[in-house]
Amino acid sequence: MHHLTSLKHYHPQAKRAITRTDQFLVMSFPLYGIGQAFNELTYMASALEHLANETALEARATGQALAEVPAELVAVRTVALQNRVALDYLLAYREEHVLL
Repeated sequence: MHHLTSLKHYHPQAKRAITRTDQFLVMSFPLYGIGQAFNELTYMASALEHLANETALEARATGQALAEVPAELVAVRTVALQNRVALDYLLAYREEHVLL
């Protein structure tokens, strides 16, 4: 699972490969192979859980940032309207044409 190396706090194990000793033990003792498969499944499950947690945290942060956008847009719109009103008053004071 090479894409997990980009995650924070990810500590990859050594490269997983079946050694000659493991091959012999799996063929001689089937329960050893089952244990190895269980260990691999446990590792993959923990890596998947870690990935899901990181994704959830990022999604939550993105949601909070998107929730703040409408409030900022309202503030910008208010300032723009206030500036327009101020310019209209200044133009009216100078007896220029004011288009409403």
